[in-house]
Amino acid sequence: MLSWLRSHDVEHGNGNPLPWLDNLDFRPSVDGSGEGIFAKNDIDINDVVVSVPITACITPQVAIDSPVGVAFKALFPSLSSLTSEISFTTPGCDIQSPSHWTYESLLIWLYISTGLTDTTNPHHLYIKSLPSQTPEVSTWPPKHTQLLTGTSLHTTLQTEILFFQSLLKSYLPTLKSHPIFSSLNPSKLLWSKSMYTSRRYPLTLLSLTSPSFEGCLIPVADLFNHCNRSKIMWGGGNGMVEFKSGEKVREGEEVFNYYGGKGNEKLMSVYGFWLEDNLNEVYYLGLAGRVVEIRRRGSEEGEQFGEEVWRVLREEMYEDGGEEGEEGVVGLEEVEVLKGTLEARLKKLNEIENKIGVRGEEEVYEIKAIRGYLRGQKKVLEEGIETLEEMIEGVVDDDDEEKT
Repeated sequence: MLSWLRSHDVEHGNGNPLPWLDNLDFRPSVDGSGEGIFAKNDIDINDVVVSVPITACITPQVAIDSPVGVAFKALFPSLSSLTSEISFTTPGCDIQSPSHWTYESLLIWLYISTGLTDTTNPHHLYIKSLPSQTPEVSTWPPKHTQLLTGTSLHTTLQTEILFFQSLLKSYLPTLKSHPIFSSLNPSKLLWSKSMYTSRRYPLTLLSLTSPSFEGCLIPVADLFNHCNRSKIMWGGGNGMVEFKSGEKVREGEEVFNYYGGKGNEKLMSVYGFWLEDNLNEVYYLGLAGRVVEIRRRGSEEGEQFGEEVWRVLREEMYEDGGEEGEEGVVGLEEVEVLKGTLEARLKKLNEIENKIGVRGEEEVYEIKAIRGYLRGQKKVLEEGIETLEEMIEGVVDDDDEEKT
């Protein structure tokens, strides 16, 4: 793949076979999370770590303009917009993806899937270099995903699985009627979907815009592992997209990317890994038919209990939504109800954890990941309960002072 990228750069007139590649070493990550990228020499702040030709990237337009895109539009001529969300015409298929996938998404999956064996695909060597295993939790064996029953992550996974099954039922038979898609099967499409989902970058990095939610694949840039502490800067120009270091990286150290301030549920569902003691962890709490976010203390992504939490809680407690109190003021009853709710959810997580059993010496990765996810969820609830107890104590102390 690296040879392909070097030759691609020269073929498109840059005349410089990507010298930055000489400063990167590709080998297993120190934490055992797979392959990593390490600095052969010191990298200073503002140094270019990666500079990839935009023409080497896989974008929605690349897929649309390819033979895959031409065939797809011929098979489904009634589609008015490729940026609209995928809909299902087959009876009984009314599942909406929580990720809001569009027809552009599907086209990229098809482009990747067919490009794996199609040597005429300009990205064939890049696609061929992608991992054979899918990272998404939804592709794990049922005996493992069933252990997540009762969690928000399990609900998300089930919805995505139903969505994919509906997609296959509605579109695969028609797709396979065209020669270019004749070898397409569920496992190939699931693999290509997973590769795109776990490796995509925003189109804005390529100075491209789209009315849809779609992204792009950037060779080499998609190989960096995630670290919450990593500082990076994106830029580019002259037909290139650049990844610059925002911090000094010593010779021999791993170079990390930053995927954003994501909680473990999103990291697990998309990338298949979790972070221990993740300050960006989120617990998704179902209240009044909606889902609100409870966060860790010290989260940089939002308040521990946002205003929406209290507003939705009032809707569940009172038929009329409760009285509008002074802005920012939360009543004692609401605090006590939320505390009881979180305590019940914490008890449920403990029960799920107990079902997994005692930790073994050589557990498979999936079990380790599930344990890590549950620890993170419990930490959010434990900190939330602690904060609510402090709020209750504060109200009681204020009442005692008034009485004296």
